[in-house]
Amino acid sequence: MRISMEENLLILRISQPDAEELTRKTFVEKSIKIGADQSEFFKLVFEIMRTDKIKAFMDYGILYVIVPADAYSAWIKNEEPYLEAIQSAGNSEELKIIIEKDFKLITENEGSKGFLGKVALKMVTKQNNFASLTFHFQYAKNLEVL
Repeated sequence: MRISMEENLLILRISQPDAEELTRKTFVEKSIKIGADQSEFFKLVFEIMRTDKIKAFMDYGILYVIVPADAYSAWIKNEEPYLEAIQSAGNSEELKIIIEKDFKLITENEGSKGFLGKVALKMVTKQNNFASLTFHFQYAKNLEVL
């Protein structure tokens, strides 16, 4: 799992092993030790639960990102590259949360000599406006045109 942060933007990238772990249990946690002291660490908990919206919060120094179970189940099975949400961050500010798939979105097209798939790009402007583009592509084996 990867985490990226910018002003008012939190991006989590879920890996294939994380997605597989989430089929067996409702959360994945990752932590890194930052200093020599036992209390110097950063911990992220990504959790699937019955809730109505994606949200992020800190509790005792741990960053929690919560995703509704129904939304996660549908998303992990389809080819949509990301989930997104906006939550209040106080003082009339907003936090944009983006959860991305970090594993291959390429599926073999049965009966063809290549692969079909799509790649998503996301752009965030200085004003934190979010836009995405999806490119559909075909890849031919042995340089044959499909």
